[in-house]
Amino acid sequence: MLSSKFEKYGTVSYVCENGKIIAICAGDTIDQGQRFGYISVVASLPKYTNKGYGKVAVQGFIEKARKPE
Repeated sequence: MLSSKFEKYGTVSYVCENGKIIAICAGDTIDQGQRFGYISVVASLPKYTNKGYGKVAVQGFIEKARKPE
């Protein structure tokens, strides 16, 4: 059930450097009518922590979540 929910409503944003994913933000936007979204995870590779890449991934998530389906 969780995977089908994510397939339908999931939103993922990531940041790449040299073709490698270095940070990710994932969650769902199940209730766009109410403009609610839920971020489940924000993560970055240890080498890229505290350098703003997680913030960039979250901003990308928000941009994607705001777009109508």
